Amino acid sequence: MQGRDYLKTAFVKAAGACGVYGLAPEPFPLRHKIYDIVSPKWPSTHAPLRMAVAADLHVGCKSVTLAKVEEIVGRLNDLGADMILLPGDFLVSDSIQGRHIKPEPIAERLAELKAKYGVYAVLGNHDWYEDGQGLWRELERRHIRVLENDAVKVARPDLPGQDVWVAGLADDTTRKPCLKTTFSRVTTDDPVVLMCHDPGTFLDVDERPVVTVCGHTHGGQMMFPGRKRLQKLPGRAPWAYAYGHIREGGRDLVVSSGIGTSSLPLRFNCPAEFVSLTLRSPV
Repeated sequence: MQGRDYLKTAFVKAAGACGVYGLAPEPFPLRHKIYDIVSPKWPSTHAPLRMAVAADLHVGCKSVTLAKVEEIVGRLNDLGADMILLPGDFLVSDSIQGRHIKPEPIAERLAELKAKYGVYAVLGNHDWYEDGQGLWRELERRHIRVLENDAVKVARPDLPGQDVWVAGLADDTTRKPCLKTTFSRVTTDDPVVLMCHDPGTFLDVDERPVVTVCGHTHGGQMMFPGRKRLQKLPGRAPWAYAYGHIREGGRDLVVSSGIGTSSLPLRFNCPAEFVSLTLRSPV
């Protein structure tokens, strides 16, 4: 009986510590995660491509204010990336996790993002729960290209003949991702970077993209030692797609733990992050 009481007390203290940690004004540092992917799909004739990725901002959650967005924008700009990717879930609902902020002030802050070859976004499930059309409009007004079952050819004027495609799929929960439509827009053999919000979509992706970049899972958000979680990931994604660089069947997937939170304003054993991702040829 004493052993059970001891374990119960220890569990309560641990849970309390997690709650205090998660609800503190600055509950977790914003980590800079770096990936360097060497892929035979990246042409040897092409110079490496350096991308910065910021997923799941959830602006309005306890840890991401508009001032925090300004800080994140500054840190991304400091990377000097060739391209910036924003894989969705900019918005949050009014709940225990935070308060809803309209798209316009968020887009105003993100308009300060700077990258040589542009800034690209897809929208996530929470964006469509709140105001997907409004967010899309406000981002595009500020020259952030939103892709939904679409692709754009990105010229690299300083590197003639080294163009790249950026493709984006619709959200897997609230919309209808269509690989056929998306890749019908890709009309040359130049390499493709694919972005989608939910890594569940990766189940359907073929070998054409050099890499698929996602968010949505928050890396698990509340993780027990050994990267264990008590419930499955939201959506279709298997646990293997929860976080990090996954190489499967000749395909590469990068899933970021993102920046904000959802459901509960907590993170544990799963730091918030922004990402640097470089693609290069093996030769």
